Amino acid sequence: MTDTPASSRLLRASLTLLAGGALAQLVPLLLGPWLTRLYSPEAFGIYHLLAAAANVAVVACARYEFALPKVTDDAEAEALRTLCLRLIGIVSVLAALAGAVWAAGIGAAGRCGWGLPWRCWQCSRWPR
Repeated sequence: MTDTPASSRLLRASLTLLAGGALAQLVPLLLGPWLTRLYSPEAFGIYHLLAAAANVAVVACARYEFALPKVTDDAEAEALRTLCLRLIGIVSVLAALAGAVWAAGIGAAGRCGWGLPWRCWQCSRWPR
């Protein structure tokens, strides 16, 4: 059994990541024409507005969850966990306040409330 050189393994891993990233970009591109005909522009915009707001939650803890496995002692791990939970709590409260203001009608499309895809579909079907 022969070992593959490190550069070959690195190239293979890099190409795997490249292919996965390209596929992740290709799926919405291919579904875009179908989705734009399925939903009205208003409903599509509301959905993307809330999808963008949901992305805030992804970065809420500043990616500290990747640091947890690298911590060596329990006290440091507990401090890092507490920091992550506090950051998530702060961002969640701020997002909830912003969502409440938006849902109260101050935003451009207050009648749709929380624009989950189902709600967006309902909004696109409402009589004008």
